[in-house]
Amino acid sequence: MALIKLRMANEAGEEVGILMVNTDQIVAITTGQAATELQMSDGRTRWVKESPDEVASKIGAGRST
Repeated sequence: MALIKLRMANEAGEEVGILMVNTDQIVAITTGQAATELQMSDGRTRWVKESPDEVASKIGAGRST
């Protein structure tokens, strides 16, 4: 299990805090209109300020350590 730190956003794309995510629970990463959407294994959607490429890069870095 690897945790990554992301900048949490609301659906409008406004930064609202910090989100620690277990990379094993991310099912899909998609581009939303104002923020990147993370589809989680529990069925929830999380929005973050990082681009999909930045999220994927952090996931890769977290798994290699």
